[in-house]
Amino acid sequence: MRLLNYFIILATSTMLMSPVSFADTTKHPHASIVFQVVQDQMNIDNSMIKDASLIDNNGTYGGLKIILNTSDSKELTQITKAGVGKIANLVINNKIVTSATLRSSLQHQFLVLDITKEDAQAFIDSVKKS
Repeated sequence: MRLLNYFIILATSTMLMSPVSFADTTKHPHASIVFQVVQDQMNIDNSMIKDASLIDNNGTYGGLKIILNTSDSKELTQITKAGVGKIANLVINNKIVTSATLRSSLQHQFLVLDITKEDAQAFIDSVKKS
């Protein structure tokens, strides 16, 4: 199985269980270190991706839509269900392209809204090469 040149790792991460959140630099503007504990992750390769496309919002770029094969989405759903309320990072080619709080578990298709058009297109191009 050939791994993507641009790969996705959905990493559900959280801070130490403490009243102090080191990642929130608005509360601690002089914090120079962010400590994270990564709970779980999933690598997604080309064989698992059914489709990936740019979202068109009336002629304006709106994000990235990813559709996994239904049979390959079970692990993603389990990981994200356990991570609801925590931070999820989307990593493509070893670069965090977006980071957001999970509001619900992800299913076989999901939208990535806070990703640049360039990063989304690079991902789509890498998927379609295989």
